Amino acid sequence: MPLLFHHDDQVQSITMNRPTTEPAETLAYTDEERRGLAKSMMKLFELWQLDDAEALSMLGLPETEVAVLFSYRNGEALQNNQDTLSRAGHLLAIHKSLKLLFRCNPELSYQWMKTRNRAFGGLMPVEAIRAEGLSGLFTVRGYLERSKEL
Repeated sequence: MPLLFHHDDQVQSITMNRPTTEPAETLAYTDEERRGLAKSMMKLFELWQLDDAEALSMLGLPETEVAVLFSYRNGEALQNNQDTLSRAGHLLAIHKSLKLLFRCNPELSYQWMKTRNRAFGGLMPVEAIRAEGLSGLFTVRGYLERSKEL
């Protein structure tokens, strides 16, 4: 399934051919696939205008791990652990939902993560995820998936 990032005239496509019925812990990702995921995460964080601390928290990493983001930006593969890969999957699903919800205005899909929302107690979705961790990712993703059904 191709994952597309549209930003102005630039389109970046990363293809991940993964079965969706297998749990993340049973999937073996190649270095190339994890490099593609890292590249996708960095592009997504750029589009969402996340600072390093916010980007690190999306990946479940402490703010002191800025060197990890630097390595991802320079082509290193995403960490090969269940938590990081699971978070990447949720973040890509959030991106996909936002693209579908705001297909007529892509800029809104990029701004949404840093826009205050009553559904998250007045927090921005990025703040809700930082505060709640993986549970916050589930909450934001679930909210968006329910919104698509309306």
